[in-house]
Amino acid sequence: MRQWGAEPFPLYVDVYRIGVQWRETSHSYEYLVPGDRGLLAYFRYPLRDRAAYFATLPLLLALLGIGLLLERASELWQMLKSLFLREGPLARQLQSLFWILVILSFFGIMVVSMFIFFQLSQQSIKKELHQRLLTVTAYLSGDPVLTEKLRYGLSSYIPVEESFVRDLMRRVAFLSGTEVFLYTQGGYLYSSTLPRAYWDKYGIPFLDPAVLEGMQNASAGPLIQEAPGGKRLIGYAPLRGGDGSLAGIVQVPMPLSQKAFYDPLRYFIGYVVNVYLLLMGGAILVGLLLIQRFSGGLERVVAQLRAVSGAPSPPLLHWEGKEDEIATLVEAYNDMVKKLQASQRQLEATLRRVSQQEIAFQAAHEIKTALTPLKIHLQHLQRMPTVDPDKLQEMATRLLQRIDALVRIANAFMSFARLGSAEPPQLTLIELGRFLEEQLHPFLQGPIPLELRLPESPLWIQGNADYLHQVLNNLLQNALQALEGHPAPHIWVTLTREGNEAILSLQDNGPGIPPEVQERIFEFYFTTRRTGTGLGLAITKGLVERMGGRISFTSEVGRGTVFYVAFPLASA
Repeated sequence: MRQWGAEPFPLYVDVYRIGVQWRETSHSYEYLVPGDRGLLAYFRYPLRDRAAYFATLPLLLALLGIGLLLERASELWQMLKSLFLREGPLARQLQSLFWILVILSFFGIMVVSMFIFFQLSQQSIKKELHQRLLTVTAYLSGDPVLTEKLRYGLSSYIPVEESFVRDLMRRVAFLSGTEVFLYTQGGYLYSSTLPRAYWDKYGIPFLDPAVLEGMQNASAGPLIQEAPGGKRLIGYAPLRGGDGSLAGIVQVPMPLSQKAFYDPLRYFIGYVVNVYLLLMGGAILVGLLLIQRFSGGLERVVAQLRAVSGAPSPPLLHWEGKEDEIATLVEAYNDMVKKLQASQRQLEATLRRVSQQEIAFQAAHEIKTALTPLKIHLQHLQRMPTVDPDKLQEMATRLLQRIDALVRIANAFMSFARLGSAEPPQLTLIELGRFLEEQLHPFLQGPIPLELRLPESPLWIQGNADYLHQVLNNLLQNALQALEGHPAPHIWVTLTREGNEAILSLQDNGPGIPPEVQERIFEFYFTTRRTGTGLGLAITKGLVERMGGRISFTSEVGRGTVFYVAFPLASA
């Protein structure tokens, strides 16, 4: 049988037109074919439902999704790993969780749907078989001749060929659209809608005793069982005469075809799955937008923090949301920052008071220490009846030395005060080699040998002349004090270039710095000598850093110390 194109009628067998249009329903085409003896054959051809066309869409999408999953298997594994191990950005973990839920929900719906439709298809087949049993028994019970023949039929399996029975079974086949086997009340096969040649092949000569016993019950109704092998269902129904007594038994088989299962599933895929995919697509879009909004908010908060990473105190954050989780987080953070800023202000005020007290105490102590010998010398001079010129000259020299010590103490504390200034120093271009020659010229003729080594080409830096003078003077004074009492003292001052930096090194061959105090050498008020303020090297480090440089040292006990001062080079 073949049928062409979109034209449903007429029906052709090979090239012969044998069917004519009867009617078209919402699910099928129906044909009538004239037969022998004035009978008509009925054919039903299912329509190609719109759902069948739309059903290909989710299948294609499913195949596309599987292909994408296979292509990005490694990326999917990383997403799963970040989710279960809670590693990586929060947005990626949320996206991983979202996609896992989408995939699991989709496959869960498909599995549940297939199970439900399998159950529904079984129920539908049983319901259809039950309806056919009722239709066939109602039709056959309306023929009193048949019921009487069955009631008093033979008690053995002897197929009959009475013409009225054949015609009756032919009408039953047309009415039910399936095979029908008719048994006597004793359980023997009496007739069938199949040709007699097929009775032995498809029919059962004698009913199952359990089924027969159940049908002989006065209250028995239709019975449906699954045949061995699970490929078809078999329905049994009692055929009763006009007085209600059992006349025979009707058996109607129905194959469990895959079509009965896949047809409703196809309709489901065509209608429901497409709707689900549309809803799921909308949910995915909304979910991704929400995740992007959430993660974008976190990124904006992080960007605000990074923008002021070098600030002395954490900044307050700004968030446009009102009552979301990020707003709560930002509010809690801002409250913490406000409390921290208040604590920081209190701490700074306390430190200022403590620093002022320490500075005042240290300054008073140093000045008192310098003034005490001065007072003693003046009292001694006052008690002398006559003044010897030589003695007067000696005492004047000592007084001047004490006055110089007072000046140095005052300068040290002034330099220390400058380090706390918020104003940046005024920097100018300085040729470092020439500056060293000018500053060290008086020391070249001093009692301690000093060797100055300069590069051939000039090295320019951005610096402050006063700062550089004090740095160089502090380092030289530190070296000279370390060399006191040394049998062969020597100082080397070297200027070199390393990359984009000018390196000034000052080396002495003094006793060196003990390892246990090297970490504290740049601390304020730390000194290894009995006299001194303990501010020299600390001030030197602060001045160097205010000019954008850095200072370090190496020292070996018994062999001396080398201080290194590095400045970035500048264009002349």
